[in-house]
Amino acid sequence: MLDAKDRPDPWQQIRTQFDNAPYPKIPLEQSPKNEPVKLYTHNLTTALYARNKSIENAAGKTILDAGCGSGYKSLVLAEANPGARIVGIDISASSINLARQRLAHHGFDNVEFRALPIEELPTLGLKFDYINCDETLYLLPDPLSGLQALKKVLADDGVLRVNFHSILQRMPFFRAQAANRLLCGPDDLDQTAEVGRARGLMHGLLDRVHLKRKAWDKEREDQWVLANHLLRGDKGLTIGEFLDLLREAGLEFTRMLDWQTWDVMSLFKAEPDLPVWLRSRLGDLSETERLQLYELLEPDHRLLDLWCGHLLQDRDTRRSLRDFQRV
Repeated sequence: MLDAKDRPDPWQQIRTQFDNAPYPKIPLEQSPKNEPVKLYTHNLTTALYARNKSIENAAGKTILDAGCGSGYKSLVLAEANPGARIVGIDISASSINLARQRLAHHGFDNVEFRALPIEELPTLGLKFDYINCDETLYLLPDPLSGLQALKKVLADDGVLRVNFHSILQRMPFFRAQAANRLLCGPDDLDQTAEVGRARGLMHGLLDRVHLKRKAWDKEREDQWVLANHLLRGDKGLTIGEFLDLLREAGLEFTRMLDWQTWDVMSLFKAEPDLPVWLRSRLGDLSETERLQLYELLEPDHRLLDLWCGHLLQDRDTRRSLRDFQRV
């Protein structure tokens, strides 16, 4: 076992994992053209309407894919937003190389990629109308610093899509990660050996053991094992903690991407069958309280996936100042 001073830093561990196994593992030739839900979700007009209640065309807009990985989401963004400039960043040089190949294969030349950590985004000198930060924030050693960097490069009317693992839904995988660290050590970066050991641990457990029942599927590929049982830097929050993190970063919650699946009333019996006090209290809940209650009662969302943006008060103040300076 290495001494603490000799251990790889968290960024290096994450970079090494994704250099060796770029994510997502999707064939280069696969296209999202027949995935209408994914195209709708990644369309800038969808996000801007949710935030600003305005319909805007993507042409001429600038979009950031923060933590682009092997570039499949960058491809989705390019397909969903014709005429937009797409910029992708990731700390894994191998992933960036695959992303470039992917977009070139599909004929997009309005896309550029940089091997860059999120915290260094302001060095690009760009403002983005839409930022897609998917499956990334929960890996950052300091998620708050990452959010603050994203905020700095977000246009005044821009929208940030960001998500975090739900600590309640994902707890079995966090336990599996901890068990693997305890048995195998945190410093072995030989992924083939690590996957073999993770599979060996699960194979050695009796089928009745809680962890095996909740966090194992022997039919899954090695990439699934890496992304769940061996994911470096993985973290989780409750929805309340995530919203607090947004506020600390100076960002304002808009709504969940999959808001239709967060209807807390769908978890209760018909209103006439509920106690009067419960009907009354449910009716008084704020939007964020409803989200928190849903998560406590039915933690079935792996990702807490949402849109947010600048505080409206700050945005309006900046607009007023610009208008004054023009006079």
